[in-house]
Amino acid sequence: YTSGVPHGAFAEPDEFLAQVGDAAALGCGSGAPWLFDQRILDALPNLKFIHKIGAGTNWFDVEALTRRGVLLANNAGLNAMSVADHLVMLMLLCLRSAFNPIFRLRNGEWVFVPPEQIVEVEDATVGIVGFGSIGSQVAQRVLAFGDVNVLAHQRRPLDSSATRGRVRQVTLDELLRRSDVVVLCVPLTRDTDKLIGGRQLALMKPGSIL
Repeated sequence: YTSGVPHGAFAEPDEFLAQVGDAAALGCGSGAPWLFDQRILDALPNLKFIHKIGAGTNWFDVEALTRRGVLLANNAGLNAMSVADHLVMLMLLCLRSAFNPIFRLRNGEWVFVPPEQIVEVEDATVGIVGFGSIGSQVAQRVLAFGDVNVLAHQRRPLDSSATRGRVRQVTLDELLRRSDVVVLCVPLTRDTDKLIGGRQLALMKPGSIL
């Protein structure tokens, strides 16, 4: 039996469990404000497989699923191109100090942005934290602007073949110190939760963009 109930609509886990019953497979679209943990698994003894639409799996206690032998599948990389486009769009808006003029223009007010408030992409150092499917796509787009200095940080050795060796791998602290723009492209896990805190923000340049 497969349940396609939109669990994100359930504020409480008991509501969710009442709908899915004795499901052996679940199709999930989005997370809920509670964790899919051991308690939920104990109430679903027949569960063997979960398909989570999208890339994120932070709603699930993956260790509990592994112990039970429940397979969790997601669509890693499915939205990489779209997210990369969105990140670069936001980066450009920030570098050109464009948000305030856009908002004020809606009210009929033209705002001149002084040149000193505009940073050209080629003059910026872009730091990418997490160089997986999204991070590598961001790097390719940023490097298309020219001779941009791109730094990357991840736990594994960097595979920069897609960017022809133009991306340099550094520690997270060095990336934060040197970057004008820091882009976070890591999944939300126990290792990355609270990755950026007070100490990390203090390392960043005044006026830099996160």
